[in-house]
Amino acid sequence: MHPPVRERSFWLVQLMVVLWAIIHISIDMHGGLDNRYFPYGIPIDLLLIPVGYAALYYGLSGSAATTLWAILLWTPDLLLDHDKGHYHQDLVQLAVVAVVALFVGLEIERAHLERARAEAAEAERRA
Repeated sequence: MHPPVRERSFWLVQLMVVLWAIIHISIDMHGGLDNRYFPYGIPIDLLLIPVGYAALYYGLSGSAATTLWAILLWTPDLLLDHDKGHYHQDLVQLAVVAVVALFVGLEIERAHLERARAEAAEAERRA
């Protein structure tokens, strides 16, 4: 069970994570946005898009790799001064992303296994 590092679409998903991380740290470093127009924490919540996509297409290995990449990219933001960053909220949201990645990835793996078993049973029945 390895991340699909040879697939172009996997790297496009990882690029999306990089973009979210850049947007997030830029917002934090430049004083944030007016929360009336941009809800607090949205960039981290948007990580559920690439993590969910990676889970659906690559199973647990894809969602786990994408989540670990996101956490690594978020590390500089977590180390910002308290007046610029909000690491407590970021840690909670990253934990939610990790839990979603785990559960969705495991569910997709289970579905793939069930499908493979059903196909094998059908092939055996036909033989």
